[in-house]
Amino acid sequence: MRAAPAPNSLLHHLAYTVAIIESMLSGDAAPAFWRLHGQQLAMVTYIGMHAAQNDASYVPTAASEARRRLASQSFVVDKVAACFNGRPPLLSRKYMLTPLPLDLPDEVLLSGPEPISRAVAALDEKGWNTDGKVYPTTILRARRMLASVTDEVMEVSLGDPASTSIEALLALRQREIDAFAALPRALMYSPEDIRDPRVEGSMLYTKILIHLEHLQNIFCIGRLLVQWGFDNHAELLQVMAFAAPAGGVLCNELLRPSQQRNSPVEGVTRSSIIQQLSLLNGFLQWVSPHAPNGDLCTSCKTVIQHVLDHALNPPPQGSLDAAANNAFDLNLDLSSDINVINGYFNFDLLDTYEWLRPEMLSNQSAG
Repeated sequence: MRAAPAPNSLLHHLAYTVAIIESMLSGDAAPAFWRLHGQQLAMVTYIGMHAAQNDASYVPTAASEARRRLASQSFVVDKVAACFNGRPPLLSRKYMLTPLPLDLPDEVLLSGPEPISRAVAALDEKGWNTDGKVYPTTILRARRMLASVTDEVMEVSLGDPASTSIEALLALRQREIDAFAALPRALMYSPEDIRDPRVEGSMLYTKILIHLEHLQNIFCIGRLLVQWGFDNHAELLQVMAFAAPAGGVLCNELLRPSQQRNSPVEGVTRSSIIQQLSLLNGFLQWVSPHAPNGDLCTSCKTVIQHVLDHALNPPPQGSLDAAANNAFDLNLDLSSDINVINGYFNFDLLDTYEWLRPEMLSNQSAG
């Protein structure tokens, strides 16, 4: 790729694919992935794929729509990687001027001008198909819409706190809710989909992925609202996100209950928290330590297991000193389990994953 005389969209697709393969092999936090990821995003801006204009005279072609799709996919992956690692995104939504790709199937784009014109005329005013089908572009459009909100969340989480307010966070949460509500119904997840034999496995995965990305945005915005004193931790327990932050909230609640006993939150009990953590711990045990991000899963499992042991094991019979010795050490040193990720992660950047890194505060204060 370095020997190519002039970057183009085909070369960018190659760079993007290489970065994705590297993430599958090494994990999303590996330096090799971030180097390749940065390279492919630099190519996006260098050849102007981020700034394609949309005007009334636009005539979609296979090439133009492919460039829109590539730019959108790079934007989405950038937000996924940034949120996972707690690092600033490399491509801001403020510079992502390329419109969403049209919700057209591949076979239409490859068929010729007349079929393309008919298919475009059949789209709704927002560019979605009206036949209720889910194409690869349908999924990409939805994820990019949510990724734009994720970019705002990252900007608030990792930027200057003085530049935001409770009102701005509430408006951001409403934008996320509106963006999710505007997605086609065919992409909406329902618990009944798991038992519906008509829903294919790939479609179920897509629905769950989009739903989780939406809940992750809501979760992070909720955490920011808590920091600003708007909300309380009890409401956050009703919000699910991806495994690590959700497990962290449940572990903290199990160790230091925040609910007032005279006003419990419906469905949130000590028993239900233990059940959910046990289920999460069982899933984490399936992940090999040698798999991509397996070291992170092992660290999560270690912390969750320690919390469950503390919550379920009866205190030892004997003196008060023995009972005190059984108390949970909130400053537990887990460095022996997570030294492998010390160079890659700083989970307290989003104030979401700090429960995984209890040694971070001591390291930072010592520095």
